[in-house]
Amino acid sequence: MPGAVSASAIRALVVFGIGVFAGSAAHAAMTCVASGYDVIIVNDKDAEIDAGAVLQWREPFTRTTGTFTLREPLEPGGRLVLAGAMGSNFMVEDGPCEAVFPDPPEGG
Repeated sequence: MPGAVSASAIRALVVFGIGVFAGSAAHAAMTCVASGYDVIIVNDKDAEIDAGAVLQWREPFTRTTGTFTLREPLEPGGRLVLAGAMGSNFMVEDGPCEAVFPDPPEGG
């Protein structure tokens, strides 16, 4: 199924970890998966992430990075697909990436 996050990618996230990139893991609370040319981010927090929040992501295998400003709130469990965010780097198998807030979000 296109855009689906594989179980192996989720397991890799648990092993790989999120807390070493550009911010505090306490403020991360996001699952990040690189899939094909896309980056998929899921809000794992119990609270909505406000519109205007800036997140930073990095896929370590291809060394691809980016930032994204939320245009609308991201509900708990909500999924954000950054279509084409990997540029010309194509992930044949879903792989873990890291996503954090460079600075703690307001109220977070």
